[in-house]
Amino acid sequence: MDRHSEILDLCAIAEHALSQIPLELASSRAEYFAPRNLWSSEIESTCNQIIQYYRACGLLISQELPRPAAALARAIHEAYYRFKYLAENECELKDWEQWQLAQDYQLAKSSLRHDLAPDDEVGPDLERALERLEYLLDGAPTQRPHPWRTTSQIFRALETDLPDGRGKALRRHVIGFFSDYVHFRRSIEPPPGLTMWSVGLPVLLTIRRGMVLCLDKELLPVRDREPANENVTECGRLV
Repeated sequence: MDRHSEILDLCAIAEHALSQIPLELASSRAEYFAPRNLWSSEIESTCNQIIQYYRACGLLISQELPRPAAALARAIHEAYYRFKYLAENECELKDWEQWQLAQDYQLAKSSLRHDLAPDDEVGPDLERALERLEYLLDGAPTQRPHPWRTTSQIFRALETDLPDGRGKALRRHVIGFFSDYVHFRRSIEPPPGLTMWSVGLPVLLTIRRGMVLCLDKELLPVRDREPANENVTECGRLV
């Protein structure tokens, strides 16, 4: 079995574990922003999306579409390093969630104002969503700058243990190179093998970190803890 197939197998095992994470609708602001609830949401969201993007990369390359695969690779790397940053700076998890909620609020408000006809049935749902978001954010949020943390900020925080200059080189290879394919321009074709090799590592590290967090935070039912432990071991073997 090749490495890509092994990673896909581990992704499938991880997806089952992720589906067991309790995602409850918190009734109060305090319950919503409790670390356990925030981690449940963050782990489920980030790990599942990284797995989806990894599968999409493989499918695009199999169809001889290396440029869009490289664009997805850029998103995978960015999500991995943000996830790593949050795991090492749990105190910022609430701020990250608040930023996401503020973005959701602005998008819903803009759609309600500009995109819907007066009799559109979606309108009441958006109104209720705005009320919920205003409650969670303790008032209507102002427009927040984009992005939450730049990749440069995140890498600077993570590169303290790396030799001088290594952080910049790493950022150039995993973010800078693949960023060239997010927007259309004349450029060399990205080597398909390089793209898949490059994204395999952050996918494995994200799954492993996600499973470790699930175990540490006791987010999984007892029956799913041993498979999660095995997944951690297998991800480590392939890293």
